Amino acid sequence: MRSESAVKEEIPTPDRLTETIADKLSNPATSSDFDFYQGVNQVLAEVGISAADSGGQLSFYGQDPIVPSRIRFATMAGIGLAAKTIAAAAVWRDRTGQGQDIHIDVRKAYRRFSGLFRGYLGDREWAFSCNGSF
Repeated sequence: MRSESAVKEEIPTPDRLTETIADKLSNPATSSDFDFYQGVNQVLAEVGISAADSGGQLSFYGQDPIVPSRIRFATMAGIGLAAKTIAAAAVWRDRTGQGQDIHIDVRKAYRRFSGLFRGYLGDREWAFSCNGSF
C-alpha cells in the first residue's frame, strides 16, 4: 500500500517589500524628484487608509538630498512620519469629526529619524545626547 502526503510543498517567493528594496538598491536615485503624496498613499494603502483620511491638507517642505547619498534617507523619514501622523489624525477625525492639516518638514523628519547620526548639515553639527553625553 502506498501513502502520499497531502501536504503541498510551497516554494517561498520574495514579498513585495523585499523586491522593492532590492530594486531600489540596484537602481539608486539620481535626482531629487519624488512624489511624496504617492509615497505616503502607497504606505497607507497597506493598512487600508489614505492621506485624505486625515480630513485636512498634507504638505511637505524640503527634499533629498539632505546628506550626500544616493539613498533618499530624508524621504523615507518624511513618509514614515507623515503616515503615522495621518493614522493618528484619522482616529481623531473618527472620534470628533474634525480634520487636521499636516505639514512635514522633511529636513527635520530626517534629523528625528537619525538622531544618533553625528555629522555635518551645512555648517551645523548635531548629535543626539542623553544627560549631556553622546
